[in-house]
Amino acid sequence: MDSFQQIRAPNLGIAKDSLIRARAGLSYALLEATSNGHCALPLETLIENTQKLLGIDSSLVKLAIEKEIESKTIVCDLIEDKPCIFLTSYHWGDNNSQELIPEIEQKLSIRLADNQKEAIIKALSKRLMVITGGPGTGKTTLVKALLKLLELKKLNVKLCATTGRAAKRLSETTGLEATTIHRLLEINSSGGGFKYNQDNRLICDYLIVDESSMIDVNLFYALIKALPNHIGLLLVGDVDQLPSVGAGQVLKEIISSNIITTVRLNQIFHFY
Repeated sequence: MDSFQQIRAPNLGIAKDSLIRARAGLSYALLEATSNGHCALPLETLIENTQKLLGIDSSLVKLAIEKEIESKTIVCDLIEDKPCIFLTSYHWGDNNSQELIPEIEQKLSIRLADNQKEAIIKALSKRLMVITGGPGTGKTTLVKALLKLLELKKLNVKLCATTGRAAKRLSETTGLEATTIHRLLEINSSGGGFKYNQDNRLICDYLIVDESSMIDVNLFYALIKALPNHIGLLLVGDVDQLPSVGAGQVLKEIISSNIITTVRLNQIFHFY
């Protein structure tokens, strides 16, 4: 029985004030929000919406929220100091990421620097993030560790880069498939533009874009239009090298805005 059927409880012999019905109504209200482009709802808004949907008391809705949090179906987190409720698949909280780092280091036979660990934790708590740094500062190692963490969390991850050469290098260093942004979006040969766009979104939970200093405005606009609402996006690149070929220095401007979380790696690693 799906959530819609469960909220029609009186017609199905389920009590109107059933906790099962309240929990189903909660899920339905959050799914409705995601279909309207929202990744979360303020706690009070969710309680109000669920009350209206089911015609039940707020105390029952609050109990349902507690039970759903306990079962890890939903997550409560702060947005601008206000408690908000996410469906778990739409939440990028760090959860147990910190505890998993030693396991990742062991699996990859590496030792992460403090700022690399910081970047990994932030990457799982921010929907959009930038990692920048010069050659030898550990960007590739950080990406490999992050990928292992995303694998442990069973997330669908895609890798891309601005050029075929960069995509090949990313694939070789990570052992995973990587493509150019153009191939990721798939050029629509018949009607122009890309196959994946605002009307046909990419299917993935997390996207890593390497050599992102080379992205121009038009390509970045096409990319973000094709992203699903719940996705996490990581831009990786050396902002001091490889400027974009087309108009606009997207990565540089994003960093300069001071709006998007940015981790600048500055420790040089020597390999012998």
